[in-house]
Amino acid sequence: MKFLVLGRHSDADYDFSGNDYDRPLAEKGHDHLVTMQVRLKERLNERLNSKPPVIICSGANRTTMTADGYALELSVPADSIVRDAELYGAGNGGYLEKIKTIPDSVDTIIMVGHNPIIPSLATYLSGEHLQGMPACGYVGIEFDTDTWQKIDAENGSIKFFDYPKY
Repeated sequence: MKFLVLGRHSDADYDFSGNDYDRPLAEKGHDHLVTMQVRLKERLNERLNSKPPVIICSGANRTTMTADGYALELSVPADSIVRDAELYGAGNGGYLEKIKTIPDSVDTIIMVGHNPIIPSLATYLSGEHLQGMPACGYVGIEFDTDTWQKIDAENGSIKFFDYPKY
């Protein structure tokens, strides 16, 4: 079994005067992240056992900050975090291609990205339409396969969908 968590970055600072790629998390984003990283750990505890996940994120500041929060809570080593600038602005194909580069020895991937791609990819992989995903929300999808190469359209099953309650 392979398990994929697709998460949207936490709330970004819209008052930031720099470019979009460098936008950090807002104070509310930090607060939501603390809550959601604890809840994600509770959801993944049995799945992870002694095997840490790999975390993949866009190179944008707000996604790396969100990914780092999950990594801290889940005790993911730095060499298991993949930051990829090409995911910023990528579509389903780019995200799926990145997932398929992860070794099959890894059973769980947490991928942190942007709206609307994250809910779009979840819909594509599960066949279940998501009406959108709030900032810092995530969906867990299980695949009945032993290789990341075989995940594709509508062969995953959503096991949970969680987001901060505003």
